[in-house]
Amino acid sequence: MYTEIILYAIKCHQMYSFFVAKRYIWSKKDSGFTSLATWLSFFGIAIGVAALIIVTSVMNGFKVELLNKYSMARGHIVVKSSRKNHITNYKNILKSTNNIQEVVYAIPILETEALVIKDKVTRGIVVCGMDKAGLIDKKFISGGLDNIVIDNFKDCVFISARMSNILNVGVGDEVTLFVPNAKNTPLGPMPFEDVFRVGGVFDTGLYEYDCHYVLMPLDTLQNFLDLDDEISSVEILLKNSKNVNSVGKEIANHNNDYLKIMSFSHENNGMLQVLRVQKNILSLILFIIILVAAFNIISSLTMLSNSKNKDIAILRTIGATRLSVLSIFLMIGCMIGFGGTFLGIVLGVVIGRNISDIQAYIEGLLGYEIFDDSYFISSRLPCALEYSTVVQISIAAIVICILAAIYPAIKSSHVDPVKVLKS
Repeated sequence: MYTEIILYAIKCHQMYSFFVAKRYIWSKKDSGFTSLATWLSFFGIAIGVAALIIVTSVMNGFKVELLNKYSMARGHIVVKSSRKNHITNYKNILKSTNNIQEVVYAIPILETEALVIKDKVTRGIVVCGMDKAGLIDKKFISGGLDNIVIDNFKDCVFISARMSNILNVGVGDEVTLFVPNAKNTPLGPMPFEDVFRVGGVFDTGLYEYDCHYVLMPLDTLQNFLDLDDEISSVEILLKNSKNVNSVGKEIANHNNDYLKIMSFSHENNGMLQVLRVQKNILSLILFIIILVAAFNIISSLTMLSNSKNKDIAILRTIGATRLSVLSIFLMIGCMIGFGGTFLGIVLGVVIGRNISDIQAYIEGLLGYEIFDDSYFISSRLPCALEYSTVVQISIAAIVICILAAIYPAIKSSHVDPVKVLKS
């Protein structure tokens, strides 16, 4: 009984000495340089956290924008033959695929590389053959076309507005399509060449697609290439891109083993890897800002400790423990870390969510567009804020601040009051 009372009294005394020591040290005025270093550490943490949140959000926005546009252009899943260049029984694939609830559309596609020629202008392209129903379903292209233009999708070609400017042609003009090595004969490879009328002009907004793709009705392209009812692939768009693997397995179960089912990420793995590396490198570079602020915490708390040696020594002589002194300096580091991180989160989220408006304001001041949508995915900076990333950045910043405060705290707790008071 008496032992518990004594231990409780000791604990109360330690808590009392801690709060007395905290109040005594904080009540003393610091030097201007020490206060400035502390505030610089605080704002350095805030700027670093905000910069990381903004950059990661913009990079995620670019990735989401890119995935959305390319999936609309090429589909989430592409089904090809693993043994031949073309698929003959594609109608069975379409029937089984369209029965899957997650599928938005499945379009038969026939593609071939070719040259488009107009007068002295020659350009390498990809001729993409699809039926009229597929063109209507593919809102990525038909969304900008009138119904009258779509009805004109017969025995003609559709080119992009950029291709129209390059070739200097419009609706009603004729272009020549030349397919080298289109068919193997006993006499060797035979090219195909024919003249087609331009029936429509589309604009998807995706630079790569507009510069390289020419559309043609599926049956017209099959006749041009002297093929039977064959296609090269089936493009499938899903309601949710996260269900690619499950839908791909379901398609494989409903069809034979001669099909090769590829997702968008599989076909464009190189591009996605580049985006991932760019995001990691930028995050690493900006993370250095937080590390610099952490070194400022070490220096400011070390200067604070040196300036408070006499005060710490006096507190130690009246009963303050080493743990109390150590806790004070750790608390200062935690306050800088939590306060700077909180301010950085607020700045990062606010700026990230309004990045397009900020960009528009800067462009208005400068008088020109920073991003031209003729070459970039979008003329506006996209933002896709991931709260899990924000939490990870916040935890990392706070941990770094606490670790930075450990050395000054230990140094302060080991102050020898006898030596200090003698000096």
